[in-house]
Amino acid sequence: MRKSVSVPIAPPRVVATREVAEHVARCVATMVYYHKDGWSWSGAKLVMEEADALSTWASVPRLNEQVIQAVLKSMGRELADRFGPEISCRLVDEFARALDEIRDRRD
Repeated sequence: MRKSVSVPIAPPRVVATREVAEHVARCVATMVYYHKDGWSWSGAKLVMEEADALSTWASVPRLNEQVIQAVLKSMGRELADRFGPEISCRLVDEFARALDEIRDRRD
């Protein structure tokens, strides 16, 4: 007779926290590139692609606007540590505009 082996499953909150952290890291990396590349058109394209990926991920029924706001807030803190408050605000605003544009295209 086989014994059943139970595999511990991480609680959903932990998984969601890790997923949010991964999205924050991707967004921060994209915005750092965008800034370092001189706010270029090619960088802007990457921002739009990352905004689209975040919006798609957050459109899953279990996620909502609060998750996107949490990503933007965390992204702002990390960017402020790197570039200071003025530039970080500009970068977060750019990303938020990209998110709005992606949402408008979908509607």
